[in-house]
Amino acid sequence: MAWEGTQLVLLVVCLAVVCSNDTGSDNVGPMVTDKVYFDIKMGDEEIGRMVIGLFGDVVPKTVLNFKTLAEGTVVRDGKRLTYEGVRFHRIIRDFIVQGGDITQGNGYGGRSIFETARFPDENFHLDHYGAGWVNMAHHGKDTNSSQFAIFAVPAPWLDGKHVVFGKVLAGMVRLSLSLSLSLSLSLSLSQSLLLSLSTRLSVT
Repeated sequence: MAWEGTQLVLLVVCLAVVCSNDTGSDNVGPMVTDKVYFDIKMGDEEIGRMVIGLFGDVVPKTVLNFKTLAEGTVVRDGKRLTYEGVRFHRIIRDFIVQGGDITQGNGYGGRSIFETARFPDENFHLDHYGAGWVNMAHHGKDTNSSQFAIFAVPAPWLDGKHVVFGKVLAGMVRLSLSLSLSLSLSLSLSQSLLLSLSTRLSVT
């Protein structure tokens, strides 16, 4: 499914961990087992870093898929599966930012790291609690691939329909401000936000 809106890009490279006190919604949720980060860039300007904590004890397969795509270490059909160069194709102010379509870049595609391009909903143990929570975006039941969404508000109507697997631990305010500016200026893709660097981080 494709939506109108400013577009962003993911470029995946390895870097070191950075700490921040800027978090998403209230400090709820299970133990974080893995972390990935994205450095946010608008044009040539570095905006800041966003760190996402992943809940591998709750949804291990979903987390494995996401963190492996961030690392870009799997090849399928001769193609490296990575978020590098992938657009955030959907932005709705004060609600959601969605990206991760690694095959088409427009919301109609996506590919998991597994042998099948799409994989089933793992479980719905976690809800859409509020700002910063991350889920798998899909085209219907059991069609998870590489697309994901980050929320700015609670979304209880999506509970039991989308697998929640992570939460923004740092950089949520930077992301929100950057997205608002991007939407306000109606930036073209060449001018819009880039998630320029990302990788898996160790949990200490």
